[in-house]
Parts: sequence; C-alpha cells; structure tokens
Amino acid sequence: TESTPPGDDFAARLCADWEAAAAEAANRLQVPRQCSLRLGVVLGPGGMLDKLRLPFSLGLGAVMGPGNQHMPWISLEDAITAIVRALSDEAFAGPINAVAPEAADQRTFANTLAAVLHRPRLLVAPAPMLRLLMGQMADLLLFDQRVQPAALQAQQFAFAHPTLESALRWSMQPLD
Repeated sequence: TESTPPGDDFAARLCADWEAAAAEAANRLQVPRQCSLRLGVVLGPGGMLDKLRLPFSLGLGAVMGPGNQHMPWISLEDAITAIVRALSDEAFAGPINAVAPEAADQRTFANTLAAVLHRPRLLVAPAPMLRLLMGQMADLLLFDQRVQPAALQAQQFAFAHPTLESALRWSMQPLD
C-alpha cells in the first residue's frame, strides 16, 4: 500500500527520489496539497501492448521469468480518471498507488493476454536470458511488485476496468 516502506531496487529508489524532489518543490512553492501518483503499467491502445500484440498474436507470447512475480497495472482509462480526480478532489493527497485492485502475476498476465487474442501461450522467457538482454531493467519484470490501491479505494474510486481481462479487452479495441 502507499504506507509500505520502499524497496531497495532501482525502481523503488527512483520513485522515492522523485517523490522527495516533488515534496521539496511543493514545500518551496508553499503548495497546500501534493499528490504523487505511482502508476502501474498502463494498459491501453499503444505502449507496451503494441509491442506484445504481434508475438502473442503469433502464439509466441511468453511468461517472463518464473511467472509468479506480480506486475502492477492499470487501464489507460482508469489512469486518466485517477489523475483528474487527484487534480480536482481535495481528499486526494500524498502518495497514491494508481493501480488496479486485481493483482496479476506474470503467468496470469501472459495467459490472459493470449486468451484475449485467442492464441496459445506456450513459451517462458528465462530470467537469465532477460538479464542478459535487458541488464538491470530486467528487474522491472522479474521482481515481485504486489501493489494495492489503498488510497484510491479509500476514496471509493470506481474502476472502469478492475480486472485484467476487462482492461486487456478494452485495450485491444480499435481506435475510432
């Protein structure tokens, strides 16, 4: 949750540094209320899903690493709504985990994306291969990041896409 102490990996340190810099700027500018949105992987048209769509459509989608590590995510629609609420609603303050309430591990994510695209998911990308190809950035895929949106839930935030399947189906719709 938002009250959990930060981890010691690259992403956690980067987040803590950004939030500290934002707090310092808010104090210097005497801003009465500050929100720090911690966005999960944003699922929507474009972005990461555009890169995953082709291999998964060809039946070449893979589970990253062991598969039991959680990946926080949120639909683009819910991310935008959370940003607008944080800007306009005085009840929002401090850190806000902008992630969906349904936690998904890498195996669930890969299997759900394959199912939405009506393809099998047969492959696994081993952790050593990911580390070789991506270096330290592989930690973003391999570290367990089970994040809960406690602040959003405390404000009765209504998620348009609370489940991974709903978010992926919405994300795969053609743009008008």
